[in-house]
Amino acid sequence: MESAAPETAPEAPLYEQLAAKLQRLIEKGALRAGERVPSVRAFSRQQRVSIATVLAAYRRLEDQGCIEARPQSGYYVRPQLFRAPPVPEMYEPPPKATRVNVGELVMEVQQATHYSRLINLGLALPSAEMLPARQLIRAMAAIGRRGVQVAQA
Repeated sequence: MESAAPETAPEAPLYEQLAAKLQRLIEKGALRAGERVPSVRAFSRQQRVSIATVLAAYRRLEDQGCIEARPQSGYYVRPQLFRAPPVPEMYEPPPKATRVNVGELVMEVQQATHYSRLINLGLALPSAEMLPARQLIRAMAAIGRRGVQVAQA
């Protein structure tokens, strides 16, 4: 399984290298959700960097949603409710127009539903409980009572 933590180049700023190191620890489970991250001072001493560098790394992880600051308590690993799927690869269409057999195209689409790397957006609908069904029913009933004529095309 690929790590979602960005690999940092040696020439990357030090705070980004520290943030990537902590993010890898979180992803590998060494630091679990709800656990306290090393204090700023302790991590500063451990890594032999300034407190400002550690604070910048922690802010970076906070911005990414990996950790959270708790007033007068320190930094803690945030629970990861959702992990975004990997970015799909770009598709290069053929440079020229090509003849398409509809039957083959239908079979290709149907076979593609079995690929684990594809994201099925056909089911991207909100739950019926989230829709304002009562308001829609009331609005439609009000329109019906007024006798508003719907234009037919």
